[in-house]
Amino acid sequence: MAFSLGVDLGTTYIAAATARAGHAEMFNLGNQSMSAPAMVYQGPNGDSLVTGQAAQHQLIFHPERVGRDFKRKLGDKIPLVLGGTEHEVTALLAALLSDVLARVVRYEGAEPDSVLLTHPANWGPYRRGLFEEVPQLAGLLDTATATEPEAAATHYGNSRSLEVGETIAVYDLGGGTFDATVLRKQEDGIEILGTEGVERLGGIDFDEAILTHVNRETGGALDALDMRDPQSSVAIARLRMDCISAKEALSSATETAVPVFLPNRYLEVPITRAQFEDLVRADIESTITALAGTLRSARVTPADLSAILLVGGSSQIPLVTRMVSEQFGRPVVTDVDPKKAIALGAAALADGQNPPTEAPYTWYEDPGGDGPPEPPPPPATLSGPPPEFPGNDREGRRRRSVPWAAVLVSLVLVLLLAGGLAWATWFRPQPGPPTPPPSPVPAAVASSDTATVSSTFPVAGGPQTLAISPDGSRLYLTTGTSVVVADTASGRVVATVPVAGSPQFVVFSPVGHRAYVSAYSPAFGQNVVAVFDAQSNSFVGLIPTGQKSAMGSEQTWLYGLAVSADGSRLYVPNHDSGTVSVINTADDSTLAQVPVGDTPHWAALSPTAPLALVTNHMPGTVTALNTSTDTVTRVIPIGQGVSPHSAAFAPDGKIAEVTDYDGDTLSFIDPTTLSVVTTIPVGRDPQSVAFAPDGRHSYVVNNDDNTVSVIDTATRKVTDVVPVGAGAAMVVVAPDGRHAFVANQTANTVSVLTIGS
Repeated sequence: MAFSLGVDLGTTYIAAATARAGHAEMFNLGNQSMSAPAMVYQGPNGDSLVTGQAAQHQLIFHPERVGRDFKRKLGDKIPLVLGGTEHEVTALLAALLSDVLARVVRYEGAEPDSVLLTHPANWGPYRRGLFEEVPQLAGLLDTATATEPEAAATHYGNSRSLEVGETIAVYDLGGGTFDATVLRKQEDGIEILGTEGVERLGGIDFDEAILTHVNRETGGALDALDMRDPQSSVAIARLRMDCISAKEALSSATETAVPVFLPNRYLEVPITRAQFEDLVRADIESTITALAGTLRSARVTPADLSAILLVGGSSQIPLVTRMVSEQFGRPVVTDVDPKKAIALGAAALADGQNPPTEAPYTWYEDPGGDGPPEPPPPPATLSGPPPEFPGNDREGRRRRSVPWAAVLVSLVLVLLLAGGLAWATWFRPQPGPPTPPPSPVPAAVASSDTATVSSTFPVAGGPQTLAISPDGSRLYLTTGTSVVVADTASGRVVATVPVAGSPQFVVFSPVGHRAYVSAYSPAFGQNVVAVFDAQSNSFVGLIPTGQKSAMGSEQTWLYGLAVSADGSRLYVPNHDSGTVSVINTADDSTLAQVPVGDTPHWAALSPTAPLALVTNHMPGTVTALNTSTDTVTRVIPIGQGVSPHSAAFAPDGKIAEVTDYDGDTLSFIDPTTLSVVTTIPVGRDPQSVAFAPDGRHSYVVNNDDNTVSVIDTATRKVTDVVPVGAGAAMVVVAPDGRHAFVANQTANTVSVLTIGS
C-alpha cells in the first residue's frame, strides 16, 4: 500500500513517521527505541559511516570518532573531523537520512511515494539552501520541506480538530534550537503569522549546565584532567551521558546524583530539581521572551491563543510548563511524547496536508504545570473487541545513559583483555554456596475478570523490562545499564546492580537464588548474560553468548531469554543473527546455536513438556524447539504483518499465548498440535503477556494504548481494559496471584494492579 514518510532530523535525535490514507504512525528506527540518536561513527579504516544507536555505542570508547550535535554547525565553513577524516555537515545529515530511508524501505518493501523533512523555523535562506542538499546527497530527488512548528501544528490540528481561524503558539524547545511560532488555521492550510527563535539553545546546553555544576561541586576536578590521556576522554564522554540521564531523571524525580568516574577517582555529585532549575532558568526565560516577541510581531495577544503547544524533548522539563503557563495564562498543551509530534505532523503533510487521523494522539492541557493526568478509564467490562486508545510508543524502549559502575566493570575488563587474560575464565560466575531451598510462596488466589490500578511507584531512568522473584518479594527492573531492585510491598528501591553493558531482559532461576540478564555489551566484543546473586543483590559474573556486539554483519541484540525448570539451561534469542543460544549454566558453555528464523524476540519454555516457543518478529512466525534435542520441530505461521513479540505458557502447559504486535491481536497456540487455534483482538501494539497462577486469566500490555487487557483464557475474550502509565512495556504477575506489575518506561513508574482477592 502506498505511503508517505516524514522525517525530523533533529539536533540530538532523529524521528520518522509514515502515513497512509490519512493515518500517521511512528516508524521504529531502532531495536531499542522509537527514535535514533543523531550520531555518526567513523570507523578506524576510513570505511563508511555508521549512524544512530550503533554510533552511540562507540561514543564512550572512541569519542574522537563520533560526531554529535553537528546540525548546529550547518553553515559553518570548517568541516568536522572524525578520526582524522573530514566531513561536511550536509554529508553527515545525509548519512542519517540514508539510514532512515534504508530502514523504512527494508521494512515496507517499497520506497515512499513522498518524503517531507522538517527544519527549524528561524533558519534563513542560506541554511535552508544547504539543508535542501541533504536529501539529494541521500539519493532523494524530489523532497518537500516544512518548518518544525508547521509540522507540530499539523499534528495537533489533526488530533484536536483545529478550527478555521483558530490561533495557536508553538513553543519548540529541542536538543539544539528553540523556535517560537504563532500559527493560524486557514481554509487551505496553516498560516505562519510570526516566528522568532534562539539559534543555539536546547537540551545540549542544559546538559552542559549540569556538567559545569559537577565541575564546580568537585572543586574543578574536570578542569584538572589531562585530555591527552585516553582515559580522561573516555571518562568525560561517559560523564556527559550521565549528565543527560540526570537531566531526564529530574523531569520525574526531585533529586538524583551524577556518578563521576575519573581516572583513579570516583565521586557522586547530588543535584536536586531546584538546583537544576536555577541552572537553566535564565535560558528558559530567554525562550519566554522570544515567545512574547513573536506574539507582538504577529499582532496577537495571549488572549487570542486557544493554546500554547509544547513540543521538543526539552519541553518536558517541568519548569518550562510552569513558566509558560504563568507568563501567558493560556492552556499549555503537550503530547504524551513531545519528541514525536513533529515527525507525525511531517508524515501527515507528506500525505497531503491535514488528513484526519484514525487514532489521534493524546494532547494534555496542563494549566497548572503539574504534568499530564492519567487517561480516563474505559468501561469496566467489554462485550466485544476492545476500543482503540490514543497511542504512545511502538516498541518503546528508550535507551538510557550508562552509570559509573558499568564503566568500572567495562574498564576492568578492557584492561584484562589488553593484558592478554582470558576474560571468559576470569569473569565466569564462580561456584557459590549450595543452592538454597525455594522461598515459601503463598497459595495463589483466584484471579478476577477485572483489574484495578491500586498504586503506582516511581522508578527513575525509565523501567524497560521487569521480572518478579519466585517468592514475590522483589521486582528486578532494567533501566539504562543497571538493574533496579524494588520491594513489591512498598515500591521502595532496595538496590541498584550495575551491568557491564545495556541490560535487556531478566529471568530468575527456579528457586530464585540467581537472576540472569541478557545484555548488549560492545566492550567485550560479544554480548553476555549477566548473572546476579538474588539473595545479596550483587553481581556474580558474565556468560558470553558468542554473538558479536561490535558493528558488522554479526552484531545482534539479545531479547527475552528463558531458563529451564531445573535451572541448568538458558535459552537466549539473538535478534539479528536469527539464532537461539543454548547455554549450560553449570560451566557457562554454549551447547548450541539453533537457527530459528529472522528476528527472534522471545523464548518461552513449556512447564510440562520439552518444548520452547520462539517468536520471530518480522516474518510473523513462531518457531517450536524440542528442548531435549535443541532442534526445530515446526515453524508456526501467525500471519503476515502481525510481528509476534512475546509468548507465555499457561501454568498447566495446555495453551500458549503470543502477542501479535503489528496485528493488535493475541494468538492462542495449542502446544500439542503446534498450531494456532484462535486469534482475538486486544489493544494497539500488544507487547507483553503473562498468566495468572490459576491460569484463568492472562494480562496483555498494549504499548501504543498504555493499557492492560484482561483475558478470560476459557472463553478467550477480553473482560477488562485497564489504563496504566505512559510507555507501558511489560507485565509480570505475583506468584500469589494478587497483583500484577507493569513497567511504564516513559512515565518512569511501575503500575501495581490488583487482579485477585
